Amino acid sequence: MALTYRSTKGSPLTIEEIDNNFAFFTGSHSITGSLTISGSLIVSGSILSTEALQVSGALNPVDSGGSSLGDPQYYWGELYLSSASVNFMGSPNNQIASIKAYGENVQGASFVNGNVYIAPNIGTPAGFKNLRGSFSVGTGSYAAGTGSVTFGRFVQANGNYQTVVGAFNQVNSNSNSFIIGNGTGTGSRSNLLFASGSLIQVTGSIIANGVYMTPQTITKDIEVPSNTNALLIGPSIYLNATSSVGENSVLTVLGDVAYPSNITANSITLNLNTLVQATNDTEAAAAGVNIGGLYRSGNYILVRLT
Repeated sequence: MALTYRSTKGSPLTIEEIDNNFAFFTGSHSITGSLTISGSLIVSGSILSTEALQVSGALNPVDSGGSSLGDPQYYWGELYLSSASVNFMGSPNNQIASIKAYGENVQGASFVNGNVYIAPNIGTPAGFKNLRGSFSVGTGSYAAGTGSVTFGRFVQANGNYQTVVGAFNQVNSNSNSFIIGNGTGTGSRSNLLFASGSLIQVTGSIIANGVYMTPQTITKDIEVPSNTNALLIGPSIYLNATSSVGENSVLTVLGDVAYPSNITANSITLNLNTLVQATNDTEAAAAGVNIGGLYRSGNYILVRLT
């Protein structure tokens, strides 16, 4: 049944034709061509379109937060957005967005007051939460590979399962690495610490529980508390006059050292340059090193045991 127009009929419409025209708008109808609406369109049911639906203005729900774009049964295939165009609205102290990825291990993620909360993975013990993928936090940083993270300023992860922190690290592709960068710019990248497999590389000095290590010539103050055994390792060390060793304490120095007279009595000095050079205990014994004595094999200090 179609609409009956007076201009087409050429005479006034009958009562039945008028009723039929009104009845026409109570059912479902197809529109061939374009439909232009200059005002508002209020639909209480559904709008089905087999072609693209183009909107030049805003497409808004009637009530804030009261409508959904798709549902669990009828969901959209893909969503294309311009950059910096997703705005999550809501109270700052409440959950303002939720992301659920069905078919993946991640059950859900939510953004609350600037924080990201991840739901437990399937099979993960209760209370544990995981953030999947590689991600970076900081300025100019990025994380490549699988399961890598970066925190800091212009730090880069370039391998799988790397953790990189600090600033301007020296990039390495070894998997399962832990790197602390201490560079000052893109042209002067360096690492304070690099750990991968059974290797730990430290650039700089280490001070930990009375152990002092340095790869370079230094001049510094050493204060060893009472009842403490301290070890100082380095090629050339010059201790200032303000250095001190407490009562019942011993400062052991491995390296070429110059120190003030006030700590001589409590110090044991081993000059690495005077140690016997040997590749094993047999050669060390032949060179006169007693059992328990120290000798040098290249850059390694060894103890004769046999």
